[in-house]
Amino acid sequence: MNNRQRSRREAALPKSEDIAPRNVSRITQGVFLLACLAFMLLWAHAMPKGVEWVKAATDTCTGIMRFRILLSPLLVFPLVMLFFSALDGLRCLQYRQWPWPGMWLWKDTPIRSARYALWRGRLLLILAVPVLLALTSYMTWLLLFGELLSPDVHAQCASLP
Repeated sequence: MNNRQRSRREAALPKSEDIAPRNVSRITQGVFLLACLAFMLLWAHAMPKGVEWVKAATDTCTGIMRFRILLSPLLVFPLVMLFFSALDGLRCLQYRQWPWPGMWLWKDTPIRSARYALWRGRLLLILAVPVLLALTSYMTWLLLFGELLSPDVHAQCASLP
């Protein structure tokens, strides 16, 4: 690679000044933490009512369907982790640095070299994404198709998938 190609590649890479200022990252982290706390409080408030709703089912099949509806928000966390792991891996490979420009951090973090960023990006794409995808698929399979239910329950409820 000659100097001209190298200078074009370096010009295309973002500079360290492009990383979000510290106050912006703190505001974003605060909003994220408040959203998580609100979700936890909402779930804690809705769960007892949801259990009563499941108990009020007239038959087993309706109760199973209501239970699946009640537990379906638990699939959100692995799907969000899957999305952010893929995003982090792709951005590390794209910018060849970690933290990549615009990434929000807890504190000032030194920018790592291209070798570390490529290693991190490949590791996330090779390990984290398939593991999280398998976990999410398995949880969805258990939730939707009720593999943990006994065969006699499936015999009673022919309408269940």
